[in-house]
Amino acid sequence: MPRQFAITIGINHYRYHRYGLGSLKCAENDAVAMQAYLKEIGFEEVYRYSDTSPPIREEPTVPERTNLLTILDSIENQHSLKADDCFWFFFSGHGASQATSDYLMPTDGNPRLLADTAISTNRVIRALKRSGAGNIVLILDMCRNEIPGKAMGNETERLAKQEGIITLFSCSPGQRSYELPRQKQGAFTWALLEALRGECCPTRSNAKDLSRFLRNRVPQLVQQFGQQQIPWLIAEPYEKGTQVLLPSEATPTPATSPTSQPSPTLDKLKADALTATYIDKDLEQAEYLWEQINLLATTPEDRKQALDQIREIGNIRLRLQAPEEPPKRSTPPTFSQPIAPKAPPTRPVPAQPSTPELESEKGIDYTRLRDLLTAGEWKEADKETADRMLEAIGKQHWWYVEHEDPLNVPCKDLKMIDRLWVHYSKGKFGFSVQKHLYVNCGAKLDSNYPGNKLWKEFCDRVGWRRDGKWQAYENLNFDLSLSPTGELPAEVVFRVRGQQSVFRGHRADGEFASSLFSHRNL
Repeated sequence: MPRQFAITIGINHYRYHRYGLGSLKCAENDAVAMQAYLKEIGFEEVYRYSDTSPPIREEPTVPERTNLLTILDSIENQHSLKADDCFWFFFSGHGASQATSDYLMPTDGNPRLLADTAISTNRVIRALKRSGAGNIVLILDMCRNEIPGKAMGNETERLAKQEGIITLFSCSPGQRSYELPRQKQGAFTWALLEALRGECCPTRSNAKDLSRFLRNRVPQLVQQFGQQQIPWLIAEPYEKGTQVLLPSEATPTPATSPTSQPSPTLDKLKADALTATYIDKDLEQAEYLWEQINLLATTPEDRKQALDQIREIGNIRLRLQAPEEPPKRSTPPTFSQPIAPKAPPTRPVPAQPSTPELESEKGIDYTRLRDLLTAGEWKEADKETADRMLEAIGKQHWWYVEHEDPLNVPCKDLKMIDRLWVHYSKGKFGFSVQKHLYVNCGAKLDSNYPGNKLWKEFCDRVGWRRDGKWQAYENLNFDLSLSPTGELPAEVVFRVRGQQSVFRGHRADGEFASSLFSHRNL
């Protein structure tokens, strides 16, 4: 059984508050709650350093710089952990940056003397790596814009990538982390514990699933402040994103035979995954199955096969989008941001000759749409798509759009819009991508509403419904790495929903989409 250790740090009160380190109200509660949870699930030792934490073996735990350096030195020099062992480091408090170094602020940290009074994240990462543990998780619940001119920079991200340490930031660069007065905890830590306990996140065993949940949940919790807080994940190389975070909480692995042969359950999954990959060519289903195999794998060989197949699915997607190019081994996808399970490996944008040309039977200008997609401005591109589609349909307002109108969009225009989306999203977004998923759900291309069951199933797959609830347009991800395959374009469907749902509920958007996907040239 892997050994599991952790340090949780929570600092409410700072000695040098006059230099910009305001007092916090919930940081200590965050550390206490995290310590309690990790102990509950069987961590061998969880050291807590907070304003009122008791001594550990007569050693003081006030989160001053000297005490924190002492425990880091102990981790670095006294623990002999192994590759399967876990070490979690949780910090809730203030952070700062100076020159090329990032710092965690202890209770006696002085923003004017960071190098002499703070703890560099380089020092923390070095200690964690030298502990010998192979499963290291660094969690930082703090603002990244707190001290003017000294906001948390990119150095920690660079080091985390370099050392292969899974790192969760409570917010994105330049954002603040908010506290929830009613819950008496930070919004990020509250959501993190919800996920780890399985209260609202049924799949949280790996960094990728956990990050996906947090990037949806945390903004919901902080919307009362009228601000954005979007958690940020670092998990590289690729294997880190699907690595089981908590062995004690992982999905139970099917029992193996005395000869250590793969279990029938795993064999069946492999057979289904290979069929989906090479016979049915259902890449969406294949990728999902290989991810499950990776989680259930009991041998390095099984795990390597699963990861190799996930990469190969990414290569297949690239070849499908660029058949004129000879097949090449692409760079494995990384997890610099929270990654959705269906994102293909990233690669440079193709050279100009392969860029779709702008064509229109009605003389519509699609230059702005192309420019927005080129820049990765997915939400604005989605809105621009809806505006140009309305123009192509020939209507003045969405009130007047009928469900059969998509059939009247000029063939050249619809194909060109779809090519732009597919091209710049590398096969993840586009009407044709949605059409493929729509048919896979069992719907027919007859322009008729497929029925509530099939429509809900399709909307679940593209993320327009989550956990059985219809999503507002503003709650979509609009993120190439985070969004489910087929999430966009969505505005054309959501506008029909918004204008007509008062009469027909969610059937209105389903009727419109059924006609769109049935277009003979899509």
